[in-house]
Amino acid sequence: MQEIVRLINESGLSKSAIARRAGVSTSTVTRIVAGELDPTIGTATRLINALGYQFPSQMPRLCDTRAVHAARSLIMEEQAEGYWVETLDRWACTISDLVLTAGQAAPILQRPETVSIRTSWSPLRIFGAVSAAGTRYVASGWAAAVAYGVPDATQNPLVIYVDGGAAALGLALPHDPNGGREVCILPFDGVSEQGAQVSDGVSWADSYQVVLDLCADHRTEELGLRMLSRLEESRG
Repeated sequence: MQEIVRLINESGLSKSAIARRAGVSTSTVTRIVAGELDPTIGTATRLINALGYQFPSQMPRLCDTRAVHAARSLIMEEQAEGYWVETLDRWACTISDLVLTAGQAAPILQRPETVSIRTSWSPLRIFGAVSAAGTRYVASGWAAAVAYGVPDATQNPLVIYVDGGAAALGLALPHDPNGGREVCILPFDGVSEQGAQVSDGVSWADSYQVVLDLCADHRTEELGLRMLSRLEESRG
């Protein structure tokens, strides 16, 4: 961590500028510099890249969805192997470390084929339009957290996994640059859509997938950790 702090201090950039480049909150950078927070692997990677440096070549690429898949396997105690399984199992001291590291290693907006739009439509209207188009989907993000009983006031972004072209669906939904709703559309990847539950006609992502997706965006990290806490309490 001392090396990261040195690079930040010598960069000549403000903490807010570094945070924007890295896709983390300014408070995260401030706490790291003050020695109040040890960055996860994902956060450290993003900060170093934002400052114009790179980890050694054996480190995974900046956005690696395998980290999220590995985290799900470890949480569900499923048999799995690979770089991320070994890394998370070795270095994540708590389940909070696990989901934060995995989420930060695969930011929602940087995942392959992600389409982001703004609209004024409500989530239910969006889900209805997707269903009417005959497209299978799984909803995640803040709306899924609310559906699982975790209150939230941010209401952004709405995350939807779809079976088929995310780009095509993004074009089909109405765009409004001034709309208050951000929608991130991702294609099914064989893992994220697994374990979905249907409630009131809406297909919601598995609760731990929702947590991982929330922790893949600095704006919803806190909501993800609150949801994680509830899930772990109910697990006993």
